[in-house]
Amino acid sequence: MSRATSTFWRHQSADVANDFSVNGLTRMRTLYNDCLAGTEKVNLIVSTQDVFENYESLLTATANISDRFIVSSPFNSIKGDAGMHVMRFKGVPMIFDDNTVADSTYFINTDTIRWAVHEDADFAITPFIRATNQDAKSAQILLMANQCCTNLKRNGVLLNGDTI
Repeated sequence: MSRATSTFWRHQSADVANDFSVNGLTRMRTLYNDCLAGTEKVNLIVSTQDVFENYESLLTATANISDRFIVSSPFNSIKGDAGMHVMRFKGVPMIFDDNTVADSTYFINTDTIRWAVHEDADFAITPFIRATNQDAKSAQILLMANQCCTNLKRNGVLLNGDTI
């Protein structure tokens, strides 16, 4: 089945129209709500640094900004630095990544993402062979895998949010 011809199989999409200060929060709300279905919801937002900063600039002083994680044990709670700054949108962690495609912000439901590994090539090691020109043996480590999405409609992309 092709996503090009079957619209029900496509991810959600919203366009900020190159003015985040005017349309950004409205489009983010709509996209988040479009990705909802019962208990299925977006649980990670990954953006460019520009979108992250645009969102941050629109927040009020009551923003929920956190760079900490809590590890609970029967004895105590330990606070530690996770090494990244996280903001939240509707309770969902929002981070930026330098490898994110320009003008794109991804609303991801990680429950719909799967890693499918071929049973015969799950880090399978081939027989060791001796090289003809050196005193060494080598083998290959085989992996055949594919990243799959079980429900694209529960994921979305926000476009053109890099400018404010």
